[in-house]
Amino acid sequence: MSYLKRYQKVIEYIERHLSQPMTLDLLCQKACLSKFHFHRQFQALFGCTLAVYIKRQRMRRALHQLYFRKQMRVIDIALENGYENPESFSRAFKEILGVSPSQFRKEADWNLCQSLIDQLNLGSIFMAESQKSDDWKVERVDFPKIRLAVLEHLGDPKNVMQSVAKFIDWRISSQLLPRDARLFNLIYDDPEKVAAEDFRLDIAAETKVNIPDKYTEMVEKSIAAGRCARIRHVGSDKNMAEKIYYLYSQWMINSGETLRDAPLFFEWIAMYPDVPENEQVVDIYLPIE
Repeated sequence: MSYLKRYQKVIEYIERHLSQPMTLDLLCQKACLSKFHFHRQFQALFGCTLAVYIKRQRMRRALHQLYFRKQMRVIDIALENGYENPESFSRAFKEILGVSPSQFRKEADWNLCQSLIDQLNLGSIFMAESQKSDDWKVERVDFPKIRLAVLEHLGDPKNVMQSVAKFIDWRISSQLLPRDARLFNLIYDDPEKVAAEDFRLDIAAETKVNIPDKYTEMVEKSIAAGRCARIRHVGSDKNMAEKIYYLYSQWMINSGETLRDAPLFFEWIAMYPDVPENEQVVDIYLPIE
């Protein structure tokens, strides 16, 4: 087994077990390396010790949960990320990020949250490199018409997650849980090709009822029935662009298909932080004639 594969197994194990104690002996077994070599090579790959890496990954998930999972109590977030009590979690959080978890939840905007997450994120870069040789399978599917409740995002792509947070607040107030409704994004523009202020994206959930008038930011739309090319992406959403480019270029050229006049869209099957980032699943749909 190559060294890359060995450390991929270690990272996958860490992400799946952030709520549990992890020993050096156990992780050395996963990598089939001695403690001496494991320490040296891990630090060379990630620029930090194993203990620091695990702490950062726990904090990274906790940041997502504090920002996007407002129904979760701080104590539950602490326990889910391997801390014995909220006090030890709060101390570690403040030591790394300079504020308490409660302060962060009350005051943080997404730009601050994202900058902190980027500082903490080491593993997904390594995982992205390890996944580039995946055998990408494209399927032709008949997609049925789906009625959607939509929050429209217009503006800088950097602020999309602020719109996502608003959408989650609406979903919680509507008691519409992810397990009860399929979740989608409709992508109207390439962020590389339009001015930031003109970028458009829809954040949507399947709905079977009318949207109450009190939810003024929500609108009703639908995804039209029709044929689509579908490719599944597993892992960090930062690496989805490669598969989108592949669909539009190599696959379309070789397939003989014609694009339909409808936007590209995503369906979120499993989402971080509810699953480890390397197990996040998104189906990418490209409408075709």
